[in-house]
Amino acid sequence: MRTLLATFSVLAAALAAHAQGTVQWQTDPRTAIAQAKATGKPLMVYVRASSSERSGDDDVDRDHQRSFRDQRVLRIAASFIPLRLSASRDRAILGEFGLSQSASMEMAFVSPDGESLGPTLSAGGIGQPESLAKRLRQALDAYGTKIYQKELKPIIDDKDAKTDALRNALNRVADLGVRAADRDVIAVLERENLDPPIRNAALATLAALSTPASAKHLLKLAREDDATALKQLEKLTPIGAEALLDEITDKDGNVDFAAYNAVVRSCRIAAPKAKKFFENAAPAVAAKEVERVVGLAKTAIQNWKRDNE
Repeated sequence: MRTLLATFSVLAAALAAHAQGTVQWQTDPRTAIAQAKATGKPLMVYVRASSSERSGDDDVDRDHQRSFRDQRVLRIAASFIPLRLSASRDRAILGEFGLSQSASMEMAFVSPDGESLGPTLSAGGIGQPESLAKRLRQALDAYGTKIYQKELKPIIDDKDAKTDALRNALNRVADLGVRAADRDVIAVLERENLDPPIRNAALATLAALSTPASAKHLLKLAREDDATALKQLEKLTPIGAEALLDEITDKDGNVDFAAYNAVVRSCRIAAPKAKKFFENAAPAVAAKEVERVVGLAKTAIQNWKRDNE
């Protein structure tokens, strides 16, 4: 029941953040830790000083509040439990989160069990949305790698793992975005007599990771008329679709519709052509359509990188 309530509280906070357009902070450290353990999310711990403690300098606080409203920050912060501490009132417990007792207007990143996920971020870094989003991503990647190596990889590598355990491990890899796990997930798909629930989870995980290896393996299976792989291929992120741009046409100019369709779906390109179009179109007409899609895809990929990396 406590786990369920903690999870509900986190979901409510995430919805509130989306509605109010800013990070919704937990201010009770024990509650935040309980939520982190219940949900498996790491903590982002912000130490805020009062106006008097900042010597009346409100510019720093104003910059921080702007960062906490930034859409890039909000997207990544949804994967954390946000905890705000007082530089004065909570000074005695700052060390529990890897912060010095003199910390002020700083941010730390820790796992639910209190392990540091990298260096703290200074006031200047927090005040720059790009810097904060990047540091959050680094902390999340560090956490995902930690969980993967310690808990998930042993299950995924175990050919005798129970179906539920393996499926749950694959789903967790997707949720954490552990891109380094792509080859291990592909290895699972190459096993003989794979149970359908495992196969479906592995294919969905490849789409979620959207690494070049993931995208190309999904394309390989789609070319073999694998309907599930074809469906997951359309769910790649734009960064995953980037690996398929050179796969849309072969050296003779023939269009691979699976690659074309994956790119237009992933990059949300308007007015895509049906497969029949390429079957009937003159080579020059087909080439012009491919050129259009590749150009728009490159713009979408660039925008995605700007907002997510």
